[in-house]
Amino acid sequence: MKRLVDAYPLVPEQDSKNKIDVQRVLKYRSYIKKLPIFIKLIDFTNHNDIAMCYEAFNQPNKIVMKAEEALALVGGQFGDLRVRIFAIRKLSLLKDSQIALFMP
Repeated sequence: MKRLVDAYPLVPEQDSKNKIDVQRVLKYRSYIKKLPIFIKLIDFTNHNDIAMCYEAFNQPNKIVMKAEEALALVGGQFGDLRVRIFAIRKLSLLKDSQIALFMP
């Protein structure tokens, strides 16, 4: 579990090596501090999982998100509109100079 929680949010090679037990991770979701990892485990065809995901957005004090994590949520791997809006709101809190660090 610790390897999963500490992993960079979008490294599929690590996911396949770790053989993630999704249900166990979702059960202990309150320990996951990196939101992209949590959202990758959500089955967006399951309404209970979606509700769990959106519930996490309503706890902003627990969610400390780095800029690269917010940028990951805006990427093509996350297609849910509410996930992307949440990430854009987090990015809007950054200064232009901070965002410029991630521009090519």
